[in-house]
Amino acid sequence: YALIKLIEDGVTDIYVQPLHIIPGEEYNYLKKITSAVSEISKSKVNICLGTPLLYYQDDLHTTAGNMLSIVPVPAKDEAVIWMAHGTTNPSEVYYPALQQVLNQQSDKHYIATVEYEPSLDSVLQQLKTTRIKKIHLIPFLTIAGDHALNDMAGDEPDSWKNKFEKQGYKVTVTLKGINDYEIFKSQWINKIKHLINENNK
Repeated sequence: YALIKLIEDGVTDIYVQPLHIIPGEEYNYLKKITSAVSEISKSKVNICLGTPLLYYQDDLHTTAGNMLSIVPVPAKDEAVIWMAHGTTNPSEVYYPALQQVLNQQSDKHYIATVEYEPSLDSVLQQLKTTRIKKIHLIPFLTIAGDHALNDMAGDEPDSWKNKFEKQGYKVTVTLKGINDYEIFKSQWINKIKHLINENNK
């Protein structure tokens, strides 16, 4: 409806920057919407859709660097677990790809998803071969919503916090989505700036 309203108001160039992390189902749905509105407008309006946080190869390195920059360097007995959403969409490959880039810079950062792979159980298995005693849980989510508040930090026995504590780990929780950090806001803003520059060439 927002796109239609802009067209009715006479806007001829529209740039849409999603705050998605991977090009999964929600991003594909947004692509369909912008494409449909573009067709309805009969090419009278130029609608450009930006890309999610992770899309190009360079995005993996930029994102990994930003992730490491917003948390203190873990001590020898500490690890950082990033909670991602997860998907059955082929875009799930971005998670292991990002993990690989993180591993090149630190062996103390792990990505696990609420749904599907990589799972929290697989990360717990990996940690058994280490001397990690303290866990820092951080959302790798745009906002710290239901998944962060309940699945990660909730009081239920199957919350990530409680699962780690039952395994004997000391746990700290950060309840901030990545959109709460200026460095990630800038990453999204740079994407839309790049899109505008490319369109104006």
